[in-house]
Amino acid sequence: MAKSFFSFTDEQNNPASPNHAIFPIFCHRNGETVLLGTGFYISSAGIFVTAKHIFEDEIPPFFSINFLNDNEYMIRGINKIISKEQLALSNYEPSEGELLSTYAFPHTLVNKDIDTDTTNVKVIANNIHGTVIQSEPKGFGIVKGKVLVADMTNKGGSSGGPVFTPSAKGVIGLNSSGSDSNYFVISLISQIRDLVIDGVCFQNKTNDLKIVTIDELIKLGYIKVI
Repeated sequence: MAKSFFSFTDEQNNPASPNHAIFPIFCHRNGETVLLGTGFYISSAGIFVTAKHIFEDEIPPFFSINFLNDNEYMIRGINKIISKEQLALSNYEPSEGELLSTYAFPHTLVNKDIDTDTTNVKVIANNIHGTVIQSEPKGFGIVKGKVLVADMTNKGGSSGGPVFTPSAKGVIGLNSSGSDSNYFVISLISQIRDLVIDGVCFQNKTNDLKIVTIDELIKLGYIKVI
């Protein structure tokens, strides 16, 4: 794994594994286990972010492999995920030439043993580096919204992974795809603030389910922006 310019700490500021907050997402397709992309938590309540397109044309259930420590993991349905680790967000927008890095699982191996009818998954995490080539406020290719175009070499399975830069302490973007060129497109994370989440229940308040935006959860302190 390449050395990264970002690091992870827990609530006590002790070093922590990125695998506690960033995870691969899978589905079953025609009897086979398939890697769809990467997701990352933005709230200890289990709210996570990934790229929407990884679920297109796929049939649920979807699930993730979440590492509890170096030797233990748990397979979780994505609608039931609860995590103690999460990543803070940043509104910082890198300029042309700035360094970028992502943490994702594009080289994860999935093999089916025909003799035993079992599936073996080897989760392989990668730090992938690059630089900003240009900023596009209205999208690039078929990727809409405010994006960065970078020279990062990403493969399938990277989509949805968090993107960092040395100039910000939080996540500045996520890996998108669908570009009609050889460049890789990164959607700025600041654009998720208006997204709506339904079925939210706040602890110690009321059992009524609420419809809230990411921005409201940020203001209430459930999601951290630094």
